[in-house]
Amino acid sequence: NAPVGIVITHRDRIDVANRQAGHMLGYAADVLRGHEASVLCGSAADYNALIQRVQSEFAAHGAFDGDVCFTRKDGGPVWARVQGRRLDGAGTVDGEVGTVWFLEDLTAAREALRQQGWAALHDPLTLLPNRSAFEQRLQQMLVQQAMYPLGSEDSAPDAVGVLLFLDLDHFTVVNDFAGHDAGDDVLRHVARLIDVQVRQVGWAARLGGDEFAVVLPGCTPARGHAVAEQLCATLRDWQPAYQERTFTLGASIGLVVLSPRWPTVAELLHAADMTCYAAKRAGRNCVVVHHQGQSVFGEM
Repeated sequence: NAPVGIVITHRDRIDVANRQAGHMLGYAADVLRGHEASVLCGSAADYNALIQRVQSEFAAHGAFDGDVCFTRKDGGPVWARVQGRRLDGAGTVDGEVGTVWFLEDLTAAREALRQQGWAALHDPLTLLPNRSAFEQRLQQMLVQQAMYPLGSEDSAPDAVGVLLFLDLDHFTVVNDFAGHDAGDDVLRHVARLIDVQVRQVGWAARLGGDEFAVVLPGCTPARGHAVAEQLCATLRDWQPAYQERTFTLGASIGLVVLSPRWPTVAELLHAADMTCYAAKRAGRNCVVVHHQGQSVFGEM
């Protein structure tokens, strides 16, 4: 009846398992008795790795204390803080030392931490990566490009990558006329449209408000321009209706080629933002390309 799981093993077999241990692991306690301890691990490799870890801890500290991921009877993972102590072998049949294990269930706590970590890097409305996650991932790409610059043996000539900076056109009209709930619905749907369009060749993020970004790793400028034009067409053709009124949206897109000449993500994003603004001034729902320090129109 102890509030923690208690398991006693002897010669790699389970001699005792209390009710709480059985509950954690998905077994009736008496079912575990007599089983090989390896039944609690997902595979022989996992069990062997755990045994090596346990032996190392006992050799160094005379005890074991660490987090372990076991496998429940239904195949699901269960995390536990495990403390192990050697038992005097005087009470055993063969006089050999056994081990008592105390298990504290950490599964719920670990899941909460995982969800918190996911939430910290994702936009709760659209479920896309947020600006922080976007900047982190983009920074990793810039570092990688600096290590393998264009023209090196490790880089294909055209594998430069493209960044698209999108700002929705006429979005404020939806908010002003139909309200913020309708605006949120538009943002969710736009996020899905963008994600579906680019998921095979890149990844998307919501930067905030009605601004989105798309990164197309290894994409040539010409191919990136074609993807941007397709995004414009897709968003223009989608006409949501709220309160018996149909709305026409669109996207102004700034295209910037990813290359080692961008020393920081901040400078890259500033260039993309300004190029997107140039698309707004050009009449909206179009693609403007950043080229050699200035924004130019048309195909590259």
